[in-house]
Amino acid sequence: MWTIFPAGTVRNLFTRYFFNGNTTYYKSFAGQHTIKAGMRFERFGNDVLNGNAKPNVTLFWGQTYTNPDTGNVVTGKYGYYVLEQPGTVGKVHSNNYSFWVQDGWELSPRLTINYGVRTENEHVPSYKDQTLYPDALSIDFGFKDKIAPRAGFAYDVKGDGKWKAYGSYGWFYDITKLELPRGSFGGDHWVQYAWTLDSPDFTAIQCGEGTSGCPGTYIGPGNGYDLRHSSNQVDELFESYFNRPGMTGIDPNLKPVKAGEFTGGMEHELNPTMSLGVRYVHKWMFRTIEDVGIYVQGSEDYLISNPGEGLAVEMEPLYPAFPTPKPKRDYDSLELRLNRRFANHWQGSASYLYSRLYGNYSGLASADENGRVSPNVNRYYDNTIMSYGQDGKPIYGNLPTDRPHTLKLSGVYDFKWGTILGANWFIESGTPQTTAMLFTAYPVFSLGRGDLGRSPKLSQLDMNVAQEFKLVRQSRIQLSANIDNVFDQDTWTALYAPRGYGPQKYVSVTGTAGNGVVYQMPPAPLFQPGGYNADALAQAYIASGGNLKANPFYTTPNTFQNRRQIRVQAKITF
Repeated sequence: MWTIFPAGTVRNLFTRYFFNGNTTYYKSFAGQHTIKAGMRFERFGNDVLNGNAKPNVTLFWGQTYTNPDTGNVVTGKYGYYVLEQPGTVGKVHSNNYSFWVQDGWELSPRLTINYGVRTENEHVPSYKDQTLYPDALSIDFGFKDKIAPRAGFAYDVKGDGKWKAYGSYGWFYDITKLELPRGSFGGDHWVQYAWTLDSPDFTAIQCGEGTSGCPGTYIGPGNGYDLRHSSNQVDELFESYFNRPGMTGIDPNLKPVKAGEFTGGMEHELNPTMSLGVRYVHKWMFRTIEDVGIYVQGSEDYLISNPGEGLAVEMEPLYPAFPTPKPKRDYDSLELRLNRRFANHWQGSASYLYSRLYGNYSGLASADENGRVSPNVNRYYDNTIMSYGQDGKPIYGNLPTDRPHTLKLSGVYDFKWGTILGANWFIESGTPQTTAMLFTAYPVFSLGRGDLGRSPKLSQLDMNVAQEFKLVRQSRIQLSANIDNVFDQDTWTALYAPRGYGPQKYVSVTGTAGNGVVYQMPPAPLFQPGGYNADALAQAYIASGGNLKANPFYTTPNTFQNRRQIRVQAKITF
């Protein structure tokens, strides 16, 4: 039984100010140079106060409480209760600067080379009150940490303006989103306090958070069980486990998120209105920032680090053969495109894209978690077991948004009486479907990515029509309609995923405790050279009386194309 008080938002203000300055200089030297330089100042901030108006009280009638620090099992006359008042509070801002310079060097009328460099600093603020918590760290990247070179070219192959070859190469750094410091640097508050329940009158529990002032005897750990421990303060677990006095939950050698991109292609003008082009794109990750988890003596803790580097590798001394792997997100594509510019009342385009998205890291918005947007604090590395399959090898494969084939057609026709008709049609491959197994609270793709094949190919036709009519004098009225999914197609796009990580082969019997857990930590037996058998673990857990059963909806589709939608609009101009 529980008492839940309403939650609300007093304020949650995001602000962003910026200033750009640019200058251009022209110079003749071994060709023509167009040199551009610039700077940008950006200040962003967040002022937030939200959460529960009063503490929530959860009653555990007749049950015992195990103190996670001491292991002592205690209870009151009628059981125990837990008090908590979750919310988010803080006021932060960050001042960042960036500078760049580039040169467009026209060596000849046929060849132009562009090259330059960009650099910026970055401050990731702490949500902790610096007066009360002067030891709370922030993350700072200097200009030397984020040097990004860029280079490219454009070449008129025959000198007649009908054949163009081009290419570019560059490094790109991400700006850390506030989701990380809000959740890991003191913004989110969620502390649980456990007390004995010595009276059946739970309405007498009218106290606030803390270890004193509530009915009964305080039996919780230390100053409460902190479910949002601040990673930017001294961490006792990391201090003792790694014998590093003063260690916080931030890798002192943390580096910014870095990606690379190469593009090359060619275009040919078939006639004054039509062109044909081919383009190749390769994108990859150098590194990312995530909260990498470690499971020690029944507790979990998180290190803000670069997976596969530095302390993120050293933090698994119990399993040296299973280091946290580096993020891999490789994208390759080859696109053919035919364009017709507007002429003789119509325009159109056709394109075919062949691509592959491969790796173990689906991005800042986690497609592995049904599109969860928690950049830098997703579930990818919450425990080392999540990175390895039952074969004992790192889990690599086609990522959830991979679609190898995509064909698109679009066009617009302007009738002489004023009606404009447009249409867009596409057909594309389905996406990989992957089984998720739960080990305690950690989703693991034990059977490998894409073990369930792909969803069906997806196609859709969208159309729009508009007609304008004259009214009195200069007034006009335009009537328009947009029709999405003209043929009302209903192809399924995803299988039933009860926790959002992917289709679960097993779920809990009661639908509550367990949530489909097939194995309980500690995970040492899972880290074996030959791997493990996920189904055997699940069957053993079922045989032992565990709260688990085969999922009857394991491969049942439950997400489909949006139905046909028609939107009409009338617009008057005068």
